[in-house]
Amino acid sequence: MRRMRPVTVTLGAALAAGLTLAPSPSSAQTSDEYARHLAAGTLAAAAGNTENAAQEFGLAVQTDPSRPEAVCLLAQAHRLRGDLAGALDSFGSCAQVARTAGDARWTARAMHGLASTLERMPERLGEARAAWLDYVRFADGAAAVTTPQVGRARVTAVDVVQELERVTAQVRDRIAERERAGSAAPGGRTP
Repeated sequence: MRRMRPVTVTLGAALAAGLTLAPSPSSAQTSDEYARHLAAGTLAAAAGNTENAAQEFGLAVQTDPSRPEAVCLLAQAHRLRGDLAGALDSFGSCAQVARTAGDARWTARAMHGLASTLERMPERLGEARAAWLDYVRFADGAAAVTTPQVGRARVTAVDVVQELERVTAQVRDRIAERERAGSAAPGGRTP
């Protein structure tokens, strides 16, 4: 790695240029710190310590918010901890960061994570289906890094679950109607 020579800036020149004089770490230091937090988070996650994993991935994100790896790993740690709202926020952030970085692989992982997290929330199955369809559209154009078949299979699975819920609700309504009719009959017995 090529080292850059430090630049000396006077206070007047810095103010005129609108620069901040707060010390900032070199990109090598930032990269090393980012890698340390990423490694520590990965080790914590592998050990099942999702609290520490989330903390380390969060520190990695603070160190370099322009890299999608830690943002997606933070989302996964949130999901493992049962914090689905935090996972959704972080997967959404990861998708934005990955798109900005032009990283199709992490964009796919973020979109997959977002859709699969929504799918774990029964009240948000419709959103999960829409997210899987977005994933499929993306994957159709990024076959080198992801598979659209996964998304298509999940859309089908969500459709099956939603149809079962619709039929179950109809059956419950018919049972409730029969019970009401039975209690209204003479003697309170079901006909």
